[in-house]
Amino acid sequence: MSTVEETVFLYGDESHAHEIVTYGFVIVPVQNIASVELTLKEVKTRYGLSDDVRIHCRNMFNKDARAKTAFANFSTEHVLRFLNELMTASYVAGARGWVGYLDTQKAPDVLLFESNGGTGADKWDVRDLKSRMFFCYQAASAPLTHILPPSYVKAFVDGDKTKIPHFDKKRQADSLRSFFPVEHNDAKFVPEAVHGLKPLPLDLADLLAYAAARGLSKTTSTNKSAFVSIVEAIDPGYSEVIFETPPASGAMLKIRAYDPADRVKSYVSQFL
Repeated sequence: MSTVEETVFLYGDESHAHEIVTYGFVIVPVQNIASVELTLKEVKTRYGLSDDVRIHCRNMFNKDARAKTAFANFSTEHVLRFLNELMTASYVAGARGWVGYLDTQKAPDVLLFESNGGTGADKWDVRDLKSRMFFCYQAASAPLTHILPPSYVKAFVDGDKTKIPHFDKKRQADSLRSFFPVEHNDAKFVPEAVHGLKPLPLDLADLLAYAAARGLSKTTSTNKSAFVSIVEAIDPGYSEVIFETPPASGAMLKIRAYDPADRVKSYVSQFL
């Protein structure tokens, strides 16, 4: 197969809130990466921050943790305004999004998979939160691989060396990224797990996953509408992890994608 120049970058991260688990991908055409990164720096500057300040939502929405960051003097309302402007400006600069999510109230304890020998089904205990985050990753990435042939894509995901249950053993979350490999034109979608210095747009993926979990949750919270607005600012497509119960005990995994107007597909197809 001939080498194809990568034209779209993906940046992925995970989160959860109440009953919802999410995985968010921020999609940036290569020609817009410099513009998106410049936008992130400009918004930070307007808020009196150094342009190398990083976005970690878990710390920003915890008062004690926030006090040890560059956002120490920000109120929660100030943080929300900043993040909304960050996401809105990134969309204008060319970033788009996709969210995979799972409702834990509808999730089974065990998933069934057809065994390779065809003699039955393998069982995967998925009560572990990291396992459920993994399925949200699959939900977010699968539709994108149909929109974007992997040979055109470079994907970065927030690295995670946590070992999670995988059939009868444990495997690092990073290594499971290639499980359920989605093939398209003889290429596999296998992202690069980043553990060191992370690309700036990974901060947007952190924000997208974090805000989407809180926006999708049925639990009423003080800032829910603000999180919904942050997500709407990048107008993402969605994929839901759903389960079907077969005759045997357990459940089978399915993914249902929602992008009624094909707006994300229409946008990224311009760059293929």
